[in-house]
Amino acid sequence: MQIGSLYYYFGSKDELVEAALGEAGALIHRAVYSAVDDLPETATPGERLSTAVRSIIRVRIEVGNMSAAHIRNYRDVPKEMRDRLRPSLERFSEFWAALVHDAVESGEIRSDIDPRILHMFVFHTSEQISKWPAALTTSTADTVEVMHRLILAGLRDRDDGGDART
Repeated sequence: MQIGSLYYYFGSKDELVEAALGEAGALIHRAVYSAVDDLPETATPGERLSTAVRSIIRVRIEVGNMSAAHIRNYRDVPKEMRDRLRPSLERFSEFWAALVHDAVESGEIRSDIDPRILHMFVFHTSEQISKWPAALTTSTADTVEVMHRLILAGLRDRDDGGDART
């Protein structure tokens, strides 16, 4: 597509940037919401959180550099644009807070985990994958599982003797 043709669909460069940022965020959010929604009703809060962790890591790997560009550019756009994009980010953050809260309440993860910090840790750590040298990752599935184990091992109660692979 010719650059000038974009203006048929978007009135300005800012509209194009906002649409791209909004869609990049929505793509990630939809993947995580969908993965959790697809679980059976019998899924425990810990299983829901575990699925969300796996899903966000997987989608970050799949979208690659688009993910990192989304965050980098979000910080640099005008405040008015950030204000329009923010409700979706806040809903996603609330979703993560509820997942963590429910997993804490069920006793499946430690009670001293701050849901906002966990959300930011998983979100931003997974974002960095696109910057890793290709030699570090063997496959998407392997990378997802290693990161998932690293994250979940820190969420488990030290005395529970549970397997952090779940």
